[in-house]
Amino acid sequence: MSSEDYKNKILLVEDNPINIKLAVAMLERLGITVEVAKNGQEAIDKFTAGETFDLILMDLQMPVMDGVATTRYLLEHFPKCPSIVAMTANVDTHHYNSCMDAGMDGFIEKPIRLNKLKEVLPLHLPTLHISKDHKDWLDESNYDGTYQHIDHKPIEADYSECWDIFYKFYRDFILYYQNDLPKIEYYLKEKNSMEALKALKDFSDLAVYFHPKDLNKVTSIIKESAGSDDYGIALKNFKLARKEAQEIIREVSLLLRDKTQSISQ
Repeated sequence: MSSEDYKNKILLVEDNPINIKLAVAMLERLGITVEVAKNGQEAIDKFTAGETFDLILMDLQMPVMDGVATTRYLLEHFPKCPSIVAMTANVDTHHYNSCMDAGMDGFIEKPIRLNKLKEVLPLHLPTLHISKDHKDWLDESNYDGTYQHIDHKPIEADYSECWDIFYKFYRDFILYYQNDLPKIEYYLKEKNSMEALKALKDFSDLAVYFHPKDLNKVTSIIKESAGSDDYGIALKNFKLARKEAQEIIREVSLLLRDKTQSISQ
């Protein structure tokens, strides 16, 4: 496995020159490619031009268009918009709720610190876990050796002799999470139950290989809610499904942390 296979590209949306310089230096130190937009409109222009990113780090207070308004616009108009993480010194309830309501997926507190980036980024850039220097990325401080979101025993039984095949499913799941899962949210917001259910089936069919413990319950609620045109409940549970997918990716990366030799063969 070449480290270039896991080169992630982040869009940093930030207007402060000092914060830009610091964030770019830290992200590049971590092996991440960074592009900068100095306000929300510049970020939108990049997506309009067809650029793609694996993650967006979004400042909240900017000229021209602030972070919350930019997030709402990107998620509404670009189905393949990746996860958006807020960068802010204000993490009170008001700011938290406004960011979550806009569709953001997390926070990185300012001033930005390298250890905080290493803690937050792997939740949204799953391939960081199994890059060439994967041990530098794994945050096992709260890991007690158990798996809360996947049943690892059948995975171990089914793929003990072919981790390379399992890894292909894992990569497909990561790509789906990054590129296609946002479409479900888009279709639900558009009240297009037919397309939402179709995309949800594709998601469930792929997730089954990881023997998820709770994901199936959540996706069932989404299906029932979308089928009965209760899109508020469906969207609420979609956010839970997205969080479950993040945790599945994280736990599978921990499962694979000592399988890299088998995967690379």
